[in-house]
Amino acid sequence: MKFLKKSYFASSLAFILLGLALLLWPEVSLRVVCYLFGALILIKGLLSIWAYVRAEERFFFSYFTLLFGVAASALGAFLLVKPDTVVSVLPILIGLFIVFDGVVRLQSAFDLKRAGFTAWWSFLLLALLSAALGVLMIWNPFATVQVLVMAIGIILLIEGALNLISAIYAGMLLRVLRQAAEQAVGEAAALADALEDLPQAGELGGQPPVMDVEFRPVDDD
Repeated sequence: MKFLKKSYFASSLAFILLGLALLLWPEVSLRVVCYLFGALILIKGLLSIWAYVRAEERFFFSYFTLLFGVAASALGAFLLVKPDTVVSVLPILIGLFIVFDGVVRLQSAFDLKRAGFTAWWSFLLLALLSAALGVLMIWNPFATVQVLVMAIGIILLIEGALNLISAIYAGMLLRVLRQAAEQAVGEAAALADALEDLPQAGELGGQPPVMDVEFRPVDDD
């Protein structure tokens, strides 16, 4: 679990760094963007597959994690091997990736809702915001390649920040849940010890008290 949390933080920071790099140096070619983005989502896809394999419990939305991992790994490998083939449709691929990532993030929102957290809707809003950014990238209203690269940088920066916020917030909620569970276990153990210390019925005075009752008839007069 600790490895998965660290890897999730690392992938979020990688998105942020890549977004900053593209924002600061928009003159880089889309071919370079293909290489960088391909390597990033390949790693993220493999980590998603690993997270699914190591999961102790699986729900309906958990299968989106596996599907996302397989699709991201395949797309990342394809971008690394055939960057020239996908340069013209790179914004669409990036947009689809971000939309899919937002759909997968819905899993966290519904898992938190199932766990009883009242703030689960905040994760839902983050997932919807991520999907909206993906739709914007698919629409691609950018006039020049330089503007497109800057837009990719901004969207990847926001995507990384959303992932990081989700990871931090989820970690805080899970810590609260773990503390509540430990407190409940401690109280149950204390109650069990108290019940064991109570004297049994046969231990009260050695034997139950015996009453001597004499029966006398009563005249009607």
